[in-house]
Amino acid sequence: MSLLHEGQRIRDIYEVECLLGEGAFGEVYLVKHEFFGRQALKVFKLLALDREETKDLLREPIPLSKFSHPNVIRVFEAGSVPTANGERRFFTMDYVAGGTLDQFWQSHGQRFVPIETTLDIVRQICRGLASG
Repeated sequence: MSLLHEGQRIRDIYEVECLLGEGAFGEVYLVKHEFFGRQALKVFKLLALDREETKDLLREPIPLSKFSHPNVIRVFEAGSVPTANGERRFFTMDYVAGGTLDQFWQSHGQRFVPIETTLDIVRQICRGLASG
């Protein structure tokens, strides 16, 4: 059972459109911000914690918030949200359509990804990391 549901309003600013995916620690939803359009919202599966434990959970998005580059997603907000399973922490970020890097690699099946394509991806990652 998902933590959030389609059509759910969060803070009277976001509306949940759909679940994009989930991992061991959280679920990612496509949401529509009242003024700024579509964003991704990641909700942690752990119960809402105190400030220090929350900061530890946010060790992923906090460094991202310090980057300013087209190859790095922007993080907008962090907070808590009531869910069907109790209060949970969340953060919002850019929504980027197109799938994951792993899905891209797997789409090539048994063939190797062309070296030019691989180098281009690595260059983009390095440019993004160099901006921080």
